Amino acid sequence: MHKSPISQATVANIFRVLRGRFGTAFVDKFRSGVRVEDGPFAGKDAGLLETMDVWANELAGLSMADIEHGLSIKFKFPPSCDEFVQACVQRDYSAQAHNTVPALPPVAITELDRQAARKHMATVTSTVRSMSFPQGNAKRVDWAERIARDVAAGNYTGGAYGARMAAEALLDARKPIPASLVKFLPNPNKQDSSEAA
Repeated sequence: MHKSPISQATVANIFRVLRGRFGTAFVDKFRSGVRVEDGPFAGKDAGLLETMDVWANELAGLSMADIEHGLSIKFKFPPSCDEFVQACVQRDYSAQAHNTVPALPPVAITELDRQAARKHMATVTSTVRSMSFPQGNAKRVDWAERIARDVAAGNYTGGAYGARMAAEALLDARKPIPASLVKFLPNPNKQDSSEAA
């Protein structure tokens, strides 16, 4: 989305204020020494006019409040366009500390809270201990074995992809692959087999 440049009058006012604060050091940064020969800007410095056009485009999208904020910043040296834009959009939020929500008081922990926490941890611990997890490096393939039984019984409705995943999981876990799942294993390419060599 293209933003409209700010008015030349606004840029001229910015340059007037900054020239008033920094003297000719501000406008001398932008002068080219080439004068416009004719037209409405006859006799004016071409570099300064081009700079003002660039500033008008760079400041597009900023509000007048942003520009006024930028003008209120105390620069150490005459600002470039980028420095001025950055000054326009930065805000010191620590100055608004009186508007913030006060800190909440610390919550006292009672013995009852500690007892409730101990009871909850005991419940969690017993639940975790009741779960069955694989021992050591063994991979859980009970789901794959269940699919193999369902395929063998003709009750599996998960499709060929699920059966293939079960067969590959059993193969990966180095478990025997039931005959009902063998047909779902991918066929190796002839160039992959050692017999083709």
